[in-house]
Amino acid sequence: MSDVKEFVNEGTALSEEQNNQMEMMAALEGKTPSVGAEFGSEVTGKVVSISDESVFVDISLRNEAVLAKSEVLDDKGECTVKVGDELKLYVISSTDDETIVSKSLKKGKASKQILRDILDQETPVEGRISGMNKGGFNVTVLGKKAFCPFSSIDLKYPEDPASYMGKTFEFIVSRIENRGNNIVLTRIPLLSGDIKEKIEEIKATIVSGEPVSGTVTRTTNFGAFVDLGGIEGLVHVSELSWDRDEETEQIVKTGDVITVKVISVEEKEPLRDSRISLSMKRLANDPWDSEVTKLNVGDQVDAVVTRLVGFGAFVRLFAGVEGLIRTEDMGWGRVRKPSDICKKGESVKVTITAVDLANRKVDCSMKDASQDPWAAVATKYAEGTVVSGTVADQKEYGFFVDLDEDITGLLPNRRIGKDKVGSVKKGDVIEVTIDTLDLATRKIGLAYGAVEAVEVRAERGERGGNDRNEAMKYMKQQDAKAASGESDFAFMLKNALKK
Repeated sequence: MSDVKEFVNEGTALSEEQNNQMEMMAALEGKTPSVGAEFGSEVTGKVVSISDESVFVDISLRNEAVLAKSEVLDDKGECTVKVGDELKLYVISSTDDETIVSKSLKKGKASKQILRDILDQETPVEGRISGMNKGGFNVTVLGKKAFCPFSSIDLKYPEDPASYMGKTFEFIVSRIENRGNNIVLTRIPLLSGDIKEKIEEIKATIVSGEPVSGTVTRTTNFGAFVDLGGIEGLVHVSELSWDRDEETEQIVKTGDVITVKVISVEEKEPLRDSRISLSMKRLANDPWDSEVTKLNVGDQVDAVVTRLVGFGAFVRLFAGVEGLIRTEDMGWGRVRKPSDICKKGESVKVTITAVDLANRKVDCSMKDASQDPWAAVATKYAEGTVVSGTVADQKEYGFFVDLDEDITGLLPNRRIGKDKVGSVKKGDVIEVTIDTLDLATRKIGLAYGAVEAVEVRAERGERGGNDRNEAMKYMKQQDAKAASGESDFAFMLKNALKK
């Protein structure tokens, strides 16, 4: 076959039979005898030799194609290919004397047909970003003006588009419109291969449990986004720290390099929209395993109020561990609302009343951590004693009066003297008489103004110290009436007929 090549190179005219013989011999060697190839053609060839400046590749043409060595050097300047390697290349120019190839289309002016071929074959082309407008970048590619949307220039939306100006990248032609005058480019398909490889690498860490490092790109009220090397993951705010009271910016800031654990990877199309869930707190010891086990019922600890709810208050016992103080455990007296007892951020002393490791619950009490004010009530508030109190609340059946910080008594309407009727208002400080005292049920009945003494009422067969019970009875009747939906007259008549 080498003789035939020499014969052809000498320019000797061949007969039709000789041409046929040459084509048959070339076919036996797996080559097509061609004097050249069209610009933009995709070819595959083997590296046959490497010089200081060039890599020579056999692509089954008359001459070996020349590839600039600079295209196959790594960051350290070392050649990444060797003799015998197979490469996929693109024809830049081809003459009888020389064929120039490249790993991508870089130069030359493409015809509309070549652009169509590039579009159909998804051939990468090299373009330089020359300008910018509202929707994306102006790109010069193959001697023509093209457009690349901001969303298609990188795997994530560019926060600083100006930083791309003047740079050269490889692109894929995504569509051609207006008879070839509008060329739209994208880089996403070229980057997706790297994403797939990166995703597989990240997924492997779920099995191995190995932590990964990344850079915080932005923070939000629901967590922090982390660049894992070309693709972002999210550390949800609940996974930043065991302490749920802390906010994102208190833990991490944009630019921080952090170590995270990969929780899950949900692949989507396009791959850049895949969801990667990360955690920081799972790299630290779970306080429910390391701290809560040290707690015992009866322990008194200092805690910080983290939030108030209608039924009580939550307090931080350790970072990541909260306990609940129910309203009835917030004080020895009547607690109308938690905010009357404590405020968010306030430090309080509590007693541990229950620990449920299985359900991650700890119950606490503030009143058990303080002295019982009812211990001195028998002497301080003996029946008949006149004391000052503040009217704290009003109900249909009477008034609640705070006698002390933790001691509240009930002043029924029927125990307000005629000289004081209509004069009692919420917030007033009044002088009341201890009417009844029941230590067993912790109830104090009060009287105000000119009223009969308890002893006189008892002698007359009245119920004396049971005014609170009467008030409760009245409330039940009112609830029953409301539930029946009847008028006052109908309700009273119905009850009278029952007697």
